[in-house]
Order: sequence, then C-alpha cells, then structure tokens
Amino acid sequence: MQNIQGWIPQGSTIQTNEDATLSITPPTGWIYVGTIKNSTETFTVAGGQATVSCDCKTSGTCLPFTASGPLGSTSGCAGGCSDCNMKQSATISGEIFSSGGYLNFNVQPRIILEVENYPASFKEMNNVPEVAAKIQQFLDQVYAGATVPEVPIENNYLIAPAGYLMAMVDICGRATTLVIPETAMIAGGAGSATASCACTNGTCTVKTKTIPFVGSASWCEGVCSGTCSLTTSIAIGGVATYAAQSYNY
Repeated sequence: MQNIQGWIPQGSTIQTNEDATLSITPPTGWIYVGTIKNSTETFTVAGGQATVSCDCKTSGTCLPFTASGPLGSTSGCAGGCSDCNMKQSATISGEIFSSGGYLNFNVQPRIILEVENYPASFKEMNNVPEVAAKIQQFLDQVYAGATVPEVPIENNYLIAPAGYLMAMVDICGRATTLVIPETAMIAGGAGSATASCACTNGTCTVKTKTIPFVGSASWCEGVCSGTCSLTTSIAIGGVATYAAQSYNY
C-alpha cells in the first residue's frame, strides 16, 4: 500500500465529494503556491482553494484521506494500489499542480522551538518574492548588517561555519533552515551544527538556493514515498534536535 501525503493548515474546511475527491478551503491568510505540470513558472492561488484526487495506475484502488498532523492536518492517498498518483488541482483554469504547498505571508519570521512541530519548506516557495522578503527581514534582525556566510552542501549535509548554527526558522508557516550566529540563538530554539534530509522509504537529499541579495534557504527533494524529514543535528551522525516533515506536494 502506498501512502502519499500533503499538508493542510489548521482550521481548513475539508469537504468529501461524491466523485471521491476532497475539496480544501484554508483559513484566511493562507494561499497555495506551486508549479503547474509541464511549467517552470511558480503560481499562487488566491484563497488557496484546492482539490485532492487519487488515481491508481495499476490494479486496485486508492482514495483520498485526511488525518491529524502538525499544526494542521494531512491529506493524501491510501489503498491497495502499488502506483497511486495524488493530484492537487486549484482554481487557475483547472490546471494540475505537480508540486507546491500552503503558505501564509502574514506570519512573522522567528526561530522555531524544539518542542514545536512544523511542516518543512519546499522548493517552489523560494521563487516567491514575499518569501524572500520574510527571509530578508529575519536575517536583517539577527545579522544587523553583517555578512551572511555561504553554507555549502557536503554529502547531503549543510554544515554551519565555526561560530554559527543551522537554525529552524518559521518562514510563512514553514520550517526552513537558515544559518545564524550562535549568539542569535534563543533558549529552547531548534538548531544545531548541521542540517540534512532523510527518508523512511526511498531517498531525499538536502537542496539549497541562494536568493539574490538575501541569503540561502534549504529544503528536501527526492524520490521518497515514506516520510522525508529536514533535520538539524548536533553533528554528523549525532542526535537529532529537530525534524520538520516534508510532503510530496
């Protein structure tokens, strides 16, 4: 059985339809951001209204479901199907999104606490100007004009330079890792020496993108049919201090 999931903000209205789809209306302030199939352009969906459907490519069936999750719910496909595709459609001419997720541009950036649970950031959000503005706002606060160091990827790890940490930061309702000075870390904040990605069934690797004049942000990407987590650790192979779950759309 294949189980494919996506994240829905807390307080969303979820309707089960007769055609075996789910209609999702997120709370005010949340929008859907993603890339439409066969396109490289990132789109935002006003109001964030979306539909989840499931299509079994082999024998058997798969149906959409919802379940309680971090800061909201998860929706997805489950059933006796070895190749089930989840489709996320939105209100842009009925086009199907191949990837993306929900964001809230009204959320103020801050360091996430270790006791909190957040959905992880995703690639498409880093193409949106509002996201870059939130990252800039946060880095301006913690660096006060100082230079933000580059953090290269080494064997699926982002390793903070001496005197810095990889911090989990709330950017528009998603957890992303940003390098900050050790002195900027708050008590109980989620962050440590490294950031990496791991999948329970398949593979996912850490990716990073330099946002011009702002800094770099990271996310997880790969072929993962299980749970892919963006994790900060004490050191390579060390104890995880925080893991944000990544979803397939």
